[in-house]
Amino acid sequence: MSSKTLIETFVRTAVIIDDSRKEVEGLIQKLDSIGILNYFGSLDQCNGRIRTISPQIIFLDLQLNLEKSAVENISVVRKMLEDNFPKDKSEPYGIVLWTKHIDEIEAFRQRISKDRKKELYTTPIFIVGLSKKKYQRHGYSNILQDLDNVIKKDPACCFFMSWMETVRKAAGSALSEIYSLVDDYGKQKTELLYILSVLAKNHTGAPENKLVQGKKYNLTADAFKAFDELLYADLINAVRTDGVKLFGSTLPTNPWKEDFQHELDAYAKLNAKAFIDTVNIAQAIIVPGNVYDIPRKDIPQACKVPEQARTVMIELTPPCDFSYKKVCSRFVCGFMMKCDGNVKTLKSDLNGLQQDYRYLLWPISFDGSNYILGFDFRCLATPSERRITTGKYKVLFKVKPRLFADILQKFSSHAARLGIPDMKPKLPKHPKC
Repeated sequence: MSSKTLIETFVRTAVIIDDSRKEVEGLIQKLDSIGILNYFGSLDQCNGRIRTISPQIIFLDLQLNLEKSAVENISVVRKMLEDNFPKDKSEPYGIVLWTKHIDEIEAFRQRISKDRKKELYTTPIFIVGLSKKKYQRHGYSNILQDLDNVIKKDPACCFFMSWMETVRKAAGSALSEIYSLVDDYGKQKTELLYILSVLAKNHTGAPENKLVQGKKYNLTADAFKAFDELLYADLINAVRTDGVKLFGSTLPTNPWKEDFQHELDAYAKLNAKAFIDTVNIAQAIIVPGNVYDIPRKDIPQACKVPEQARTVMIELTPPCDFSYKKVCSRFVCGFMMKCDGNVKTLKSDLNGLQQDYRYLLWPISFDGSNYILGFDFRCLATPSERRITTGKYKVLFKVKPRLFADILQKFSSHAARLGIPDMKPKLPKHPKC
């Protein structure tokens, strides 16, 4: 039995947009034969249903209306994509254009690239052009292999398509393992709910008496986050490289050498995704890792904050102490200073900020801007719980566990340094030769 193509593992559902079913009947039969659900229709018929179908691939005739120019037809397709693939709410998908004109494919890609830059909707991860007449003459039996051959010229796209399949398998494995903990169907409703509550409370780290006040904190969101962490464990074990070769004998060179702003923006967004959490951040519940916006006047004088920066503080109590309320909340003050692609200015700012008593993380994207995030280990604060939970200090986000652990470890190292009062003679000036 031959192994599946990358397209076969990635695609669960396909949409075929065409005015003539007869011309694509062979494609429909091919997809049916390998178990890929598919829906055929004209653009008007498909336009209202694509959003609910959530396809991984769209086969689309670019000459939808022969009376219109290629530019006009592309505009119609772009409107359809905007209506059916809302930003951040759609699965990855690709588009196969039926056209023999290379210039039309390139024009389509350029317009979609502009839409991606504006973040109007979820844009396709690949756009491939194929000749429908070729398959009408010779049949559709090799179309998926042909698609694979084209897509494999883009190793990064191959990686992400393969990764999606790995995520699906890991999700199934994580779910099966959790259900295996309860072998009695009659007890699933209560025992699995209890397991989820334990996972959620463990993830949150806040005292239980604070969490039972349902109006103040949505523990369900933390149940999702905790289960995602279990998924991550299965995902690591499911890592595979079959059929995907990302790198050759040398690593890729930096494509942004001449566009530092683009590079800064890219890294800032990646750092934000990796290190900060803005979901389910509750003002009324204080948890370790929360970062608050505070008035400049409340920052201790020892904390030298740049004039143009906003002042913040982070809750830095060790989670075990916090859970059992062994100590009052402990905060370390700091700042968030905007940074941009001006290399000279950025270097000057960083040279002035880098000290052994400071923790710096940059660039990091927040609320549409790039920042240098800094904390001053010399500046501790213990504001009252009421002052925080009532909104005097606004919670901005929560740092994720890896970043929290790194800040806490470096703060602890700085705070615990004993030092020694050793005696040194004053060195004389070096004599002139």
